[in-house]
Formats: sequence, structure tokens, C-alpha cells
Amino acid sequence: MKKLNTQSPDFQAELKALLAFETAQNPEIDRIVADICADVQKRGDAALIEYTNRFDGTSAQTIADLILTQDDLQAAFERLQPEIQTALKTAAERVESYHQRQKMESWTYEDEDGTLLGQQITPLDRVGIYVPGGKAAYPSSVIMNAMPAHVAGVKEIIMVVPTPKGERNDIVLAAAFVAGVTKELALQNINILDISQTILDGIFDMILICDMEKAKGTLKDVQDALGMLGKELGVDVRVQLADIFYAMHRI
Repeated sequence: MKKLNTQSPDFQAELKALLAFETAQNPEIDRIVADICADVQKRGDAALIEYTNRFDGTSAQTIADLILTQDDLQAAFERLQPEIQTALKTAAERVESYHQRQKMESWTYEDEDGTLLGQQITPLDRVGIYVPGGKAAYPSSVIMNAMPAHVAGVKEIIMVVPTPKGERNDIVLAAAFVAGVTKELALQNINILDISQTILDGIFDMILICDMEKAKGTLKDVQDALGMLGKELGVDVRVQLADIFYAMHRI
């Protein structure tokens, strides 16, 4: 690892050279990447599988071999130590809370001559996010990219992550699981206030306390939406008022 000494007479020159390296562009690399993108655009999935096998050292035969299921993400989450699970959930909660305050809303008004004016905010239907997963794996990249999209109301988020030689990074996949669990709440404009988790009789339980003051729908709407999500994930999701929950669980 290269170390710079601020007392060295060459410090400024060495720092400038280091910063220049970080921003330098190699025309040959740009050309290679452009050729790969053009080939994928032309040949589609066949090219995508070919390049993935070449660069990640995998042996995928079909696109299905490259897809990570919700079961894969949940299993990765459950393999983590409890303190790491808590850290991921806390990070997701804080990022979601921040972007809820940043969220832009549509509005209209009618001026004195009857003209309707306003601003229409429409989320994208689909976004793609890239998360490093090779030499450097950053679960924060999952949360900081996925949560703003969830809050904005994007319905489909597609994440891609390298798996060198087929090796999957559990903490990155777990971050995707945590972000996915909170997706429906963000779409419903529901703010997460607290998250806790435990294992009872071998069953993983996660409890979320949420604020529905600005929710888009009713409690029944939220119950239906999360119930459908639970079926997709293969988990049991229950939504109830806090008063009822506390009454049922008070000792």
C-alpha cells in the first residue's frame, strides 16, 4: 500500500499523480466496454451469458442460472451474525427515513382565471442498480441505491452483482433481502420507525413498527399488498394496529 508523507517535499506532486490516476480514462478500455455493450445489445442473452462466464469464471447455460431468488437472498440474510443483520436493517431504516423527507410530491392549484397549474411527479417503471461484489463488496451500495428507488415508487428494481468463480457475497445478498422486505412499505408511503428480529422455535421472526399517517391506502390496502408480497417471498406477513399488537403481546 502506497503511503504519502505530508512532510515530504514531493508530497504535492505525488498526491496530484495519485488523484490523476483515479480519474484517468483509458481510450482502449472505453472501446472494449463499448464493443461489449454493442454485442449484448445485438445478441441479447447469449452474449450476456458468454461474457458473464468469461469475466466471472462461471458456467451458466441459461439466464435462469444467473438469477438469484428471494429464497437465496433470505438464506444469505439468515446466515449472517445477528449484529450484522441488525446493522443492515438499521441502515435501511435510516436511509429510507432520510429519503422519505426528500421525496417530491405532485401538486396542483387553480389560479384566479381558472387555469389549472401544478407539478406531476411520476416514478420510473423500472431501474437497474450495480453493486460491487468482487474484490470489494459494498452492501451499502445496495441500500443507498435501492431505498431511494423504493421511496420514489419504482415498481421494479433489478440488481446486478459480480460473483467471481460463482462465489456469492452473503452480506450483499442480505442487504438486497432487507431492501426488498421494505420495498412495499416504501411504495405505500409508510415510514419504518423500528425493526426487531428474533428466532422462535427455529422460525425467523421480524417485527416492524411503522407510521401510516401519510400512507397512500387504508390498513386493509396495506394488509392485502403485504399479504401478496408474503406469498411471493414464501413468508407469512401480518399487519395490525399497534394497539391490538401491544394488547396481544403484553405480559
